[in-house]
Amino acid sequence: MAVATYLFTLSTSSVRLVPDGRAKFEIACKRCAMRLMVDRIRVAEAAAMTDHLCEHHPELGVSRAAALGDVFEHYRVRPTQR
Repeated sequence: MAVATYLFTLSTSSVRLVPDGRAKFEIACKRCAMRLMVDRIRVAEAAAMTDHLCEHHPELGVSRAAALGDVFEHYRVRPTQR
């Protein structure tokens, strides 16, 4: 079983979780400039989205155990340009 390693750089507002060219979706926080570039939303991406809301937008009251729909209401998801 292959284990994926994700690099999160705190000095930028964008996080790229897949190599260039494979990203199919851009997930953007509605409240700040944070972006995720992904090929699909897996557990790791959903966790990163939830962690972002909990750490950077605590006023929203989103818990770490929030339902995915509650998390997604604070993001915009759109296909990447091809």
